[in-house]
Amino acid sequence: MRTYEVYLMEEEVASSYFRREKLIYQLLIEYRMKRHLKETHLQKQVHYITRQLPISFIQRELLQAFSHYPHFFTHQETFVLEYPHKKKSSIYKINE
Repeated sequence: MRTYEVYLMEEEVASSYFRREKLIYQLLIEYRMKRHLKETHLQKQVHYITRQLPISFIQRELLQAFSHYPHFFTHQETFVLEYPHKKKSSIYKINE
């Protein structure tokens, strides 16, 4: 199973680190590894350079993109798109 994390960067940070994305990537990897620790300097840095990404926006976009598919359904913050002819499915769980 693949897991993706999406961050919305502050505009000035994104332009300042253009072509130096590896630095931001390393910060986010470190943050992910140590996220369970209480209030670290990494956590403060990540919160400073990112903006909150509204979950309602993502949910609305998913509904708009997939609602016409016959094998698409939702339950709370879980979105499921099934491919019965391939015996596969995609499950999207959206959380903060």
